[in-house]
Amino acid sequence: FNAFLGAGKTPPAKTTKANTDGSARASLAATVGLYTRGVLKYIKVNVLGEHRTDPGNAAAEEVQLLTYLREARDRNPFVAEFLTFAPAFEPHFPAGAEMPPLTDPASAPVDGLLREASE
Repeated sequence: FNAFLGAGKTPPAKTTKANTDGSARASLAATVGLYTRGVLKYIKVNVLGEHRTDPGNAAAEEVQLLTYLREARDRNPFVAEFLTFAPAFEPHFPAGAEMPPLTDPASAPVDGLLREASE
């Protein structure tokens, strides 16, 4: 799974719009994958309680849940915030609204994470 997240990847020699679009899609896919895995494990452990049927497995499932949630948060912490506070954002930022263009290159890394979270 680490290979999918780009561990050990060398940066491309030339940045083009196609490279940037592909990189953004890969980043979004990785973020969605990590949060999906975390949410599914959360449902299994905290909602359904399936892990309680085997006492030996219960501790391992709970540790795995924390690991999955931490990996997702480390990937993009803004997604967790958005999921938590989405009802407060919806009246001000309706679904399908266009994001303003990036204007400050210095804030591009954080802006990219915020944009990814809103998608």
